[in-house]
Amino acid sequence: MSGRLPILMHAILALMTTLACGAAWGQSAAAAPDKSQPRTLSATEAPEELVYRIFFQEFAAYQRKADELEAQGQDAAAVRNHQRRLASLTDAELQAVAAQALPCAATVEANRRTSARLAQELKQSADKTAIQAQLIQLRRDNGAAVAAGVGQLRAVLGQQRFEYLDHLFFFNVL
Repeated sequence: MSGRLPILMHAILALMTTLACGAAWGQSAAAAPDKSQPRTLSATEAPEELVYRIFFQEFAAYQRKADELEAQGQDAAAVRNHQRRLASLTDAELQAVAAQALPCAATVEANRRTSARLAQELKQSADKTAIQAQLIQLRRDNGAAVAAGVGQLRAVLGQQRFEYLDHLFFFNVL
């Protein structure tokens, strides 16, 4: 689980940063913010790409942990079926989520490792433009992978069931 903790913490940090930036962006210059009360955001205010990136990474982390437990000869059913229980997913829906979440999470993780390597190179590079362009492209690739996964889920599940699960995913991630 130690490998998953940084992924989840990274995702949570990204969510908090995005939400904080969005809150700051949306504040009116005319009205001073009330600093005595923290601003709360509804699930509909969180960017879909961010919520699903976190959800897909969390889903993949649970599946990897279940694989580890099974490799150790332990019962992994409770871990493997965590999201199924949360959202009352059918077998077909669970397979549809897995078919999108697992490759998407793998792409995001590979891009995270590449970004970390590029960030180190950036510190030592005289010409930062090419590396910065690569970092921007990796961020776009993450967004495209998540958007494709969400689009496939919407197509496979149908609009009504997708909207129901979408609400649950937003609620559980936030």
